[in-house]
Amino acid sequence: MVLVLQADRKMQARCRRTLAAWGFEVRCTASAERVLSLVAEGPCDALVIDLDIPTVDGLGVLGAVRSHAPTRAIPIVVLSAATDGATQELVDGRGSSRMLAGAFDADWLAAELESVLSRVPSHAA
Repeated sequence: MVLVLQADRKMQARCRRTLAAWGFEVRCTASAERVLSLVAEGPCDALVIDLDIPTVDGLGVLGAVRSHAPTRAIPIVVLSAATDGATQELVDGRGSSRMLAGAFDADWLAAELESVLSRVPSHAA
């Protein structure tokens, strides 16, 4: 299951529709607390975090997942409109598996999720 932290309902629907078309089971939420709860309950194959949600500390969610031993290895793809190197460095430093910067493209996200998951032993072909 891919868990998507995204506040915008239209973006949630777009992620859900596109990722499902690529064969992913998807759950979306706008709540950091809900994400952390669902990740802890498992199983979660990957997490997608939108950093551009004003009411959610996406970096805090990333750090919380990485600091908890049972969830540390979950691949995390971070979305951000920011294209600067400082944001990339910050996200990399917190343990992101991949950051997609700039304009959102759901097919790009799906392809990157496939790539990230292909490096996880339980998902590798």
